[in-house]
Amino acid sequence: MATVLLVALVAGGVVCALVICVLWQFHGALDRTPPDVGAFAHSAATRTAGATTARTSSARLTNLTSALPWAVPVGTSVADSCQTEDRNPFLGPASWAPINCVRSTVSYLAFDGDIRAHLHQLDAVLAEQEWVGSDSSLNTLTGMATWLSQAGGDPSPAASSSQRGSTEPLPRP
Repeated sequence: MATVLLVALVAGGVVCALVICVLWQFHGALDRTPPDVGAFAHSAATRTAGATTARTSSARLTNLTSALPWAVPVGTSVADSCQTEDRNPFLGPASWAPINCVRSTVSYLAFDGDIRAHLHQLDAVLAEQEWVGSDSSLNTLTGMATWLSQAGGDPSPAASSSQRGSTEPLPRP
């Protein structure tokens, strides 16, 4: 009887040890601590790259407004963000993508006059400076203004309600 009890205790101890090992491995697999994005964002190298980007962005906005003498700059907003993502979001060791930092700049311009002519000129300058991401006419300011006029939201105060068309959502390119 003592031998059976001893075998049962040893077997129980082995099973407990195996369970603890499996749980430890599982815990290690779930350790998905991301890289320190904040430290990366505030590092000297990132600050230097940010300063270079700010100068480039400022020069590009100056070129844009210089090419549009009728547009009056009324403000600019800038947002910087850094992020990474887990390439293996399921069980197993985390595999983090390199940290990527992006600067988004919005320039607010005011103008008066023929909105369609100005939007067409703005589209041309944006395309010339390679700030247009698609060749689709719906992704241009002129294309959007045309669609809005057909959908009942013509930006021109002279548009009559009889010229307005469908209110269907914008088709995807």
